[in-house]
Amino acid sequence: MKLQYLGTAAAEAIPALFCTCEFCEEARRRGDSELRLRSGAVVNDRVLIDCPPDVYESCRRHGIPLEKVTDVVITHIHSDHLAVGELIYRCAPSFCIRSSPEKLRVWGTDAVRRRIEGDPEAKLILQGCEIHTIRYYEPFTVSGVTFTALPANHMQPPPEEGEPCVPTSPDTPCNYLLEQDGKRLLYLHDTGVPFEEVFDFLRGVRLDAVSLDCTCGPQSCCYGHMGLPENAAVRDRLIRQGSADTETRFFANHFSHNGLRAGDALYTREKLYDACSVHGIVPSHDGMSFTL
Repeated sequence: MKLQYLGTAAAEAIPALFCTCEFCEEARRRGDSELRLRSGAVVNDRVLIDCPPDVYESCRRHGIPLEKVTDVVITHIHSDHLAVGELIYRCAPSFCIRSSPEKLRVWGTDAVRRRIEGDPEAKLILQGCEIHTIRYYEPFTVSGVTFTALPANHMQPPPEEGEPCVPTSPDTPCNYLLEQDGKRLLYLHDTGVPFEEVFDFLRGVRLDAVSLDCTCGPQSCCYGHMGLPENAAVRDRLIRQGSADTETRFFANHFSHNGLRAGDALYTREKLYDACSVHGIVPSHDGMSFTL
């Protein structure tokens, strides 16, 4: 199983739209791997995880043939992860000539289905796409990879002191467990520290790799996202419960310029790498790939 990161930034990209902060100006000056498009990934060159607004440019830069993508698995309906308008261009023959008559399969929660079907251009989208509704903890297989949706702890209000943090809505975004040929990847974006029920589900599941939300960079994040302190805590928890070990590879992704601008320090690539490596984590960059 191969995963390639397309974009590795949070919603505003890096350098951020309209921003002139010191970090964004430094990213513009340095260019290259300091530049990050909106977060998304591709599995085995066939399955997209999310459809961000930068999907065209990401795939163009890294040589991903979008015409060969058969499925799109959506985490949630925020516009940096589901740019509905991009799906219009799967409509044939108005916008593309397809080598196969098969529609693009889009997988997501009922919230994803409602978002697409409620779009003003839904008729065009549905000429080229078909929607498959998924449920938490119920595996589904696409292009040989089995996905299991797990409820993400994303933008949930923090619980009252002493109260458990649990999913509060059937529209809770999804994280995913990916499995193929005995290899397992845990994809944790956009989320804070996972719910206890997710850790419980992962007991007895040996992970080969984990991709972690690191929106806040080296700084701690109270809920909805994670920074390196939370990433380290998740890594330690997975190891303690036997879901990971010293052979499990950990990656950080989904960086915000706000998180990488910590006090007077600018966490450009070298400094970010050093900060992550202390915790046994590798920071991702656009186009980076790994194979399990």
